[in-house]
Amino acid sequence: MTLTLGEVTIGRVVEIGRSAYPTTSMLPDSTPEAIARHHVWLKPDFWDDAVGDLGARIQTWIVRTPRTTVLIDTGVGNGKARPDSPAWHLRQGAWL
Repeated sequence: MTLTLGEVTIGRVVEIGRSAYPTTSMLPDSTPEAIARHHVWLKPDFWDDAVGDLGARIQTWIVRTPRTTVLIDTGVGNGKARPDSPAWHLRQGAWL
């Protein structure tokens, strides 16, 4: 996916194509009914019909201008203490 705005391009590098977090852990106040009201714009890019959940991605954004390239790391990162989430606790991935 690349978005072009004049001379600026915004692209992404996907680290994890779909996170293991269910919607209720990302948006604890959400309900299936509330999310269903937004299916018209969520599908097919943000809603995963196969699992019946949002398809969150772990990714880094790259913004390129004629003079500068900026990397925006969205903050998952390695080595962070997350004792309530065993899959992510002190994670050691290859990216950054």
